[in-house]
Amino acid sequence: MAYTILAVDDIQSALDTIEFYTKSSKRTDIQLLTASTKAEGLEIYEKEAPDLIVADHYLPDGTGLDMVLEILKDNPDLPIIFQSTERDFVFIQGTHRSTRFVDFLTKPFKQSDFDAALNHALKMAEKIRIGHFKVSQGKSSEIFELNTFLYAETIKGESKLIAYYYQPHNKKVVSIQLDNMTIGKFLTASERTGAVIQCHKSYVVNKKMILGYNNMVDGGIKLRYGDFQVPLGGRKFREGLKNYI
Repeated sequence: MAYTILAVDDIQSALDTIEFYTKSSKRTDIQLLTASTKAEGLEIYEKEAPDLIVADHYLPDGTGLDMVLEILKDNPDLPIIFQSTERDFVFIQGTHRSTRFVDFLTKPFKQSDFDAALNHALKMAEKIRIGHFKVSQGKSSEIFELNTFLYAETIKGESKLIAYYYQPHNKKVVSIQLDNMTIGKFLTASERTGAVIQCHKSYVVNKKMILGYNNMVDGGIKLRYGDFQVPLGGRKFREGLKNYI
């Protein structure tokens, strides 16, 4: 599975260096995206959900630090590599000691320095992926965490899917609509985790969230958050769930 890296720098030659070093790193599992402003970086982050960000500090419409801190509010585990001057690093480390950054690259940096920072960051990204899966729809992506994702269901007669997940900060279950999405596509996206299972032709459930099975006529499974009863239909789906309840 490929990793997506977002490099943000307003100097084209700096972006060219990152692109050259990325290609020279001999890794074939990397897709590189670039941005030259804070606004563009945030826009690409929202659409593409990258696995790693390489950011310069000074940008035309703000700072890389401000952009990164905004992104970390949404995804606090995302690996970040800063590339700037040594003076900038002293400032960033002095004012944000509690913020975890993977590495700092002092311009100009060598291929070996870039490779070391890149490999370290991607090892972190791989660990993070164990608890996440990414669903792509057109030009945008959604990241689901296994410790909050509950279940997803299709909308009858439409190529849309509604996914439900728990928001720990406000202690409630919310939903998101995924257009041009099917149960099959959703299962494929989450296949690596082995956690999402089909319990009905129109439902998929996070097996890590199953608490029990309601053996009434209409059927249903209890999920960890709230009193959700997800209907089950068809013997093959019920039989399959016995391994998880």
